[in-house]
Amino acid sequence: MRTTVARLGPVVALMSVVMLVTAPEAFAHEHRHVDGLDLTVGWGVEPAVAGFPNSVQFIAAHANGTPAEGGTVQAEALFGDKDSTQKSQPIDLVPSDETPGEYEGFIIPTRPGTYTFHITGIIGSTNLDEFFTSSETTFDDVADPQGAQFPAKDPTAGQLSQKIDRLDGRLAAVQKAAVSAATSAGDAARTARVLAIVGIALGALALSTALALSRSSRRSGSNRPARG
Repeated sequence: MRTTVARLGPVVALMSVVMLVTAPEAFAHEHRHVDGLDLTVGWGVEPAVAGFPNSVQFIAAHANGTPAEGGTVQAEALFGDKDSTQKSQPIDLVPSDETPGEYEGFIIPTRPGTYTFHITGIIGSTNLDEFFTSSETTFDDVADPQGAQFPAKDPTAGQLSQKIDRLDGRLAAVQKAAVSAATSAGDAARTARVLAIVGIALGALALSTALALSRSSRRSGSNRPARG
């Protein structure tokens, strides 16, 4: 048995080398030819999962296969398609020290769903202004981590932020209603105070009128002639 394993060792090693050599450089990336350059774009870490560090990976090669080095490249991440208004700050894509023609920029996708990378810059004489959107035929959408969580499915920071935003909206609505109710109560209180003052004034007037009538009646009685 040991002899058989020993004989198979070189074969297994050779198969492993062949698999590494023939394996695609990027499993789920989009490939595109732009003005003499072959471009490859996708996530640096696959699968991309919401809330976990990742990177925008950009690989450029000339038509003859040689790496396209010395470029100045940036990426802008959009949540959704290229018309989305949710955009990141420009991300500098830094050339790799290990792989010529590869550029990467750090990003943490915080929401599951579709992402678009807007790649701009210049490599040699080629000006870049390209949009790359995740899909089933390009690179993967960002996955929701709850599908792989066990035993408890904890919310991500992004989901917690969404809940807080919803609570903030509800609290703002409650605060507005409270202010409106307080204003109405204040108006009612002011009206009640005015009515009370008017009531007191009317009461005082009635009292003074009654006293005046009483005094007048007494004076009238004292001025009557005595009966014989």
